[in-house]
Amino acid sequence: MNNENFIDFSLFESIDDFKFSLVHGREIVFEWKNVEYGVFHEGEGKESFFICEANKDEQGRYFETVDELLDFKIQGQPLKDFITQVKIWHRNL
Repeated sequence: MNNENFIDFSLFESIDDFKFSLVHGREIVFEWKNVEYGVFHEGEGKESFFICEANKDEQGRYFETVDELLDFKIQGQPLKDFITQVKIWHRNL
């Protein structure tokens, strides 16, 4: 597998960095407080963004915009409040 389009273990520099990575890369896996999450950009037909705990796809949520996703609370906090502090396991561009 060609890894040139993957960025591993790098922090998001800003919320805009997260938005860019998600919109242009489509897939992010991160860890927050010992729980792994997956975030996916699904652009076929209607644009949408999906977030779930890793390996628990059926319990995820869809959002129409990245800003709505960033307002989603994980462990009692909006994602936008801590996205620059998460441990990134997978991030593709």
